[in-house]
Amino acid sequence: MADTKDTSSDMRDELALAARKIAEVITSVFESVDCVREHLVALHREVVAEGEDFTPEHLVQLRPVILEQLSRRPFLDGVGILTAGDLFAEQARFIEWWRHDDDDDVVPLWLNFDPTSVDIYDYLEMEWFLRAERDNARTVYGPYLDYTGADRYVVTMMAPAVDDRFLGVVGADVRMEHFEAEILPILYDLDSAVALVNAERRVVLTNTREWTVGSRLPSMPSSSDANYLGVARIDVESEWVLAALNAVG
Repeated sequence: MADTKDTSSDMRDELALAARKIAEVITSVFESVDCVREHLVALHREVVAEGEDFTPEHLVQLRPVILEQLSRRPFLDGVGILTAGDLFAEQARFIEWWRHDDDDDVVPLWLNFDPTSVDIYDYLEMEWFLRAERDNARTVYGPYLDYTGADRYVVTMMAPAVDDRFLGVVGADVRMEHFEAEILPILYDLDSAVALVNAERRVVLTNTREWTVGSRLPSMPSSSDANYLGVARIDVESEWVLAALNAVG
């Protein structure tokens, strides 16, 4: 009995350690997000203090900061800002977002913000944007096929920018192929069959064929569920968890 308890405890310790390593990978992306966010807040504060209206033209001043983050962290696919709907009087939707194209050149991201178009990219109504505004919380969103039509599979880390008011969301995209390269070795170092599960209960990555990447679990893994040997939260406000499988559910 003691050996069983020791083994179970060791497994939970290993799972918790792996979760911390995954959190470090995600946190490294948030470092770029936070850098741009801090510059945005400081710029807005400066403009308001001078008695000026904050305009889209001011965001151009942040372009070098965005480009520096893309240069410093080559695994980032894109970095930028999506503004609050009431930040600019004449423009409800505006972005300053730069990304790597298929030739690996850094180019601006263009999205359809025409309110009369059926294809409008209305980020103001998307859950991740509403959550950032409502809860003032970081979000890890995806993986998903990106909105540029390039069929890139990405995961996005986002954080709200606030300066006495909600300014918008700052985010960074990471291609899944780069994310996998960082995360899979952590999973394969574990003796247990594990899966990284996102907030939508979808399996993001796994080290076992018992789970299918992209499949949606019937419920969020829980340590109280007999199907799991253990569950560790990825502590970056992501609501993601790392679950060790006990039996196929």
